[in-house]
Amino acid sequence: MLLASCGISQDGAAPPYTPLPANLTAPILPPQPGSEPGALTWGESLELNVVLYGVITRVNCERALIRQIEKQRQDPAADRSVVLPVECEE
Repeated sequence: MLLASCGISQDGAAPPYTPLPANLTAPILPPQPGSEPGALTWGESLELNVVLYGVITRVNCERALIRQIEKQRQDPAADRSVVLPVECEE
């Protein structure tokens, strides 16, 4: 029995697979609100907002880096330098 596919074959080698860095794929744990469960003071809520804003900024930076890596994977001729967004620079 002869098996054939209808797919288009590509000549040449596939680009090498580059795994994403572990720090970009690690889970980000949410901060725990308040000092006591169920009791969140006004001041603690403001502090929590600052922490949450920082977490959102970090996630957005990591997603921007992942987008750059994926763009480089799709376009082998693309520039290989990674540029951090301004808000990601420490």
